[in-house]
Amino acid sequence: MKIQCPHCKSSCTNRKSNQVSPMYREITFTCDNLECGHVFVAAISPIRTISLSSMPDLSVHIPLSSRIRKDDLVKTMGTAYSGKS
Repeated sequence: MKIQCPHCKSSCTNRKSNQVSPMYREITFTCDNLECGHVFVAAISPIRTISLSSMPDLSVHIPLSSRIRKDDLVKTMGTAYSGKS
């Protein structure tokens, strides 16, 4: 993952990553510009589903994109409840 330093706009390197919960991950970045030296933590969390999973976990609640068709959702959820693939 490429990310810019919020201060000097140089590239940053991912130093470590910590899965805090199934829906939230923190990543520690270090600025590649030695004169800047900024170290910071960024967060990643799903914000919407664009394509439905064929193996949905019913305990996971990610908002659906408005582009998902209702018939696709019904089909996927029916498969999840029946335990079929």
